[in-house]
Amino acid sequence: MSFWARLFNRKQSMARTALAFNQVGQPVQTPRNYEAFSKEGYQVNVIGFKCVSIISRAAASVKWGVYSKARIGMEPVELNTHPLLDLINKPNPLQGKAAFFESVFAYYLISGNSYIESVAPGDRSPPLELWPLRPDRIRIIPGPIGLPAAYEFKGSQKTVLFPVDQISGNSALLHMKTFHPTDPWYGMSPIESAVYSIDQHNEAGKWNTSLLQNHATPSGVVSVKQDAANPMGVLPDVQFNNFKEEIKRKMSGADNAGRVLFLEGGMDWKAMGFSPKDMDWLEGRKMASRDIALAFGVPPIILNIPGDSTFANYKEARLSLYEDTIIPLMDNIQDELNKWLSPKFGDNIELRYDVDSIPALEQKRTEKFTLISSAGFLSINEKRLAVGYDAVESGDIILVASGLVDLNTFGDVPETEEVPGVIEDSAPESEEDQAPNGDSTDDGQNEIDDVEENLGKHLNQFSGYKQVNPLSKRDRQRIVKKLNLERDKLSDALYHDLKEEFDSMADAIGNVVEGLEPKTAEFAVLKTISSYSAKLSVILSKHYKRSLIAFGENILQSGKAYSPVEETKTRAKFLDAVNRITALHVAESISAIEGTNIKRARVKIKNIIADGVADGESLPDLKETLKTEFALLSDSRARVIANTEIGTASNLGSLEAAKSLEIPGLKKEWVPVIDDRTRDGSNGDADHVAMEGVSVNIDEKFTVPPDASMEGPGDPAGGASQICSCRCVLTYGRG
Repeated sequence: MSFWARLFNRKQSMARTALAFNQVGQPVQTPRNYEAFSKEGYQVNVIGFKCVSIISRAAASVKWGVYSKARIGMEPVELNTHPLLDLINKPNPLQGKAAFFESVFAYYLISGNSYIESVAPGDRSPPLELWPLRPDRIRIIPGPIGLPAAYEFKGSQKTVLFPVDQISGNSALLHMKTFHPTDPWYGMSPIESAVYSIDQHNEAGKWNTSLLQNHATPSGVVSVKQDAANPMGVLPDVQFNNFKEEIKRKMSGADNAGRVLFLEGGMDWKAMGFSPKDMDWLEGRKMASRDIALAFGVPPIILNIPGDSTFANYKEARLSLYEDTIIPLMDNIQDELNKWLSPKFGDNIELRYDVDSIPALEQKRTEKFTLISSAGFLSINEKRLAVGYDAVESGDIILVASGLVDLNTFGDVPETEEVPGVIEDSAPESEEDQAPNGDSTDDGQNEIDDVEENLGKHLNQFSGYKQVNPLSKRDRQRIVKKLNLERDKLSDALYHDLKEEFDSMADAIGNVVEGLEPKTAEFAVLKTISSYSAKLSVILSKHYKRSLIAFGENILQSGKAYSPVEETKTRAKFLDAVNRITALHVAESISAIEGTNIKRARVKIKNIIADGVADGESLPDLKETLKTEFALLSDSRARVIANTEIGTASNLGSLEAAKSLEIPGLKKEWVPVIDDRTRDGSNGDADHVAMEGVSVNIDEKFTVPPDASMEGPGDPAGGASQICSCRCVLTYGRG
């Protein structure tokens, strides 16, 4: 649109035009009370000074970033280097970013107005410098349509005009102001709303100073006795004036505090005590301090004003200061700078302050992340976008907690009468007990159980495994054998799910390289591996939570006779631990699995492609080779991961259940499987044979050779050499 079209087609405010009718071309005087505000409310008032200082310095410390929109509708991208960012970080030769913004905010808080001048080499050039200007030196000249025609800056010997474009409102001067209910041109100072409290606070200080100057005692009265020689009891004027000057010279001031007053000639001194109103001056000063802090939006506890307990602690007060005062102030200046300054550097450039750089809001961010992370109705990408991260491929899925079980279902587990300290375990071992570890004699040994649908059956099978207070070594070995049989079933279920997913990934890897050059094949394969992490997380979470519950329930059943805690509370505490452990451990495991897969994939890819190119294979040949290699890799990886994760989950589940029982003096004992597969330290590595019979308190850690500190078997803190396919278990006993 042309200039004339914009001029004659623009919309005008009729009210603003009428308001400016009688003021066009005549400067509107800056409120005359600026000097009084700056002196009485800032320079000589400690509360006002501290409020302005806290807000302006805190706001000035917030980091800024420059963002660019490549196209309309696209999310802005942060720019690490840009002339606008350089200008913000060094606005002028005399000030850095912090000093510049502190001046801008301090002027804004004291007067309700703040002005920034931009200095550019030409009218159309981006500015090279920014300068804050004193508000009392600026006068606004109204224009004919309700916009300022110009800003007049009056120096000591020179006056400068900053004209305003009547179409766009642009000017070399930015005017930021607070809302003023009666003045359309200038903002209202926060000090104005607290003027009576500021005067009261200052006068109370003067009163206190005067009292100290009079040796901290109240005033008194000197009376002259009446007698025959002086029936009226008065002093001659000369004597009266001399006496008054003598009192002032010898008794006033801190240096004269405590001096004795000698009277003669029938004179008598009568002290005047403090009235209750006189004694209220200190409380009145506190009330005035709170009112001043309230006007600026600073919690009184931040200023150490006594008698205010609105906030539980200083941290909450700081959070309120930022949320209620500093953040709105930053929003205001961000909008003003993006309207006035950013367009000078291009239409797609904008400034944003970094709210994540504010330490006081860390607790708020943590609460937000936790809330979003636990929202079961959001997809992975919705959660990532909500906390400021980009979406990822295959992230449009919703993860649900598949292992949660109704607490009432545990009531169906058969219970046996138990006598504390007595374990019923005198029957001979069954054929199942005598079967080798991992080879159940059950006719359905090859059937992969759906643990979620048949959890009750598994709990029934667990109910005879007394892990709490076993009496003998034989008992312990029977327990470890039985528990490993159940582990194998759960491990097989996880193995088949992982194998299916890894086979799918192998097919995808083979397909993704089709049509690609060998140089780009590696990137495509690694990206494919990463895209499967979300699916693997769902699978692992499901099986991990099932194992935690199944093995933990065995402890709750076998140890409830010794627990002083109500059974419902015990299970509730245990299930809380299950959710917490699953979320934490699965995230760590998926990261480790993906890292190992990528590491191995890089080696395989380089070898396959190098050999294929050397042998003159075509890309279709490479595709089939990659699929075959990764299919073989997936089988071994799925088996190791399944054994390790179920082993870890079974022991962590039993340990958390044991802790939930809160049995006094409970200890945990490391029980290994004693056979030729058990880690014996022969390679200078982990030694689990040496851990047989080692017992520690429930909250202590085991020291496992050669140098691991672990909560128990399967604890990830021990590292891969300690936990991979570990078959050891924990038992528990009192005293």
